[in-house]
Amino acid sequence: MLPRPLGRRSTFARLSGRRRAPPRWPFRPMRRPKSLAGVVLLVILLLWVGWQRIGRQGPSESPPTPHSSFAELKRVIDGDTFELSDGVRVRLIGVDAPELGRAGQSPEPFSREATLFAENFLASGPVRLEDDPYERQDRYGRRLAYVWVGQRMLNEELVRAGLARHRPEFNYLEERKWRFALAEQEARQARRGLWASQPP
Repeated sequence: MLPRPLGRRSTFARLSGRRRAPPRWPFRPMRRPKSLAGVVLLVILLLWVGWQRIGRQGPSESPPTPHSSFAELKRVIDGDTFELSDGVRVRLIGVDAPELGRAGQSPEPFSREATLFAENFLASGPVRLEDDPYERQDRYGRRLAYVWVGQRMLNEELVRAGLARHRPEFNYLEERKWRFALAEQEARQARRGLWASQPP
């Protein structure tokens, strides 16, 4: 029995040594949402899933409640430091006022204005000291505090007046860092005190 004749394609494939390429699956790109509503629903769903996971982990730890007490002032040393009647020295936390310049050093710009501002502020009513839950003392042994007279805080008002800079690099309440940053931004925009010579 004679062999069955091969077609042209099979003969050519044998002679050339090539094989047929496997069939390719058709590629179908992902469909984009047809409307903005679909995208919004997807985002809401993802946010809801994330919120559920956070809820299962339990509430985040809140910082301890700061302790506050009234104090009797003895004297103001400079814009951010003063002494109480019991001899304890208090340093405003989170802000830095210009130094008056002691031991033969010349005073920094606006140091006298900052000191006068602190004196007038502290003389306007009963002084209340609020401790920070993270830091209570600096490396010089001074008590760190937020200083209040009524509903106003000296730390914040000094920065808002352009007579002190806020110091976010230290470890204290994040809420206070935001308050001091906003107060400094206000002073910069108004070109008060330390920022008077800066271009608008």
